[in-house]
Amino acid sequence: MNRKLTLLLAAILLFPAAASADMGIGLKAGAIRNSTDLILLVPSGMGNYSGDYTENNGIYGGELFYEADGLWRWGVKLGFELNPKSTYDEDLNGSVSKYTYKTMYVPATAYYKYAPEDSAFNYWAGGGIGLMKVTYTSLNSSSDYTQTKIVPHLDAGAEWSMSKHFGLGLNLGYLFGAKFDDLRNADDSRALIYDTPGNNPMYVNNEGLRGDITLRYYF
Repeated sequence: MNRKLTLLLAAILLFPAAASADMGIGLKAGAIRNSTDLILLVPSGMGNYSGDYTENNGIYGGELFYEADGLWRWGVKLGFELNPKSTYDEDLNGSVSKYTYKTMYVPATAYYKYAPEDSAFNYWAGGGIGLMKVTYTSLNSSSDYTQTKIVPHLDAGAEWSMSKHFGLGLNLGYLFGAKFDDLRNADDSRALIYDTPGNNPMYVNNEGLRGDITLRYYF
């Protein structure tokens, strides 16, 4: 994982420095696709079973960015996003178990921005790759299972320049290949969770649209 993150940072540093440029930080909050198909597969004769799944689609995070100057300008940014935990509670004959999963995403993006001086609104579009890690935890056994993938993305958005140093942006994106088929290494390609003793593979799909609102501060 550290090697992959180093490669992402190196990709940003390879861009040449501009004579005049903007640098800054941003704070973001939004939503991501976060679907999990739940199929209860409990062998007959095991008794009473119930399950309760709580899904969390929210994301929050931050970014560092660097932009050249001019009407049409290039920029690069490195972000960090966290999708808080979703939970699944099950009860089998009075024995209660709890499972959770969470998603971390570190995207690196190159983009072009249209920033006319006579307008308070800027527009941009770009794309890149990111490192996505999904962690599945069984709270009963205190064990973690993880998968990590390189996930490409496309992004576009608009930004309102509130002042010289602050901007408020609306960003939309699409994630590709962000499907984690099985977090327990079982041999099954279907989109499901197995909730049977000793066999709990978990399927998570973050592929698709995402969006956020970002407050940017320009140094």
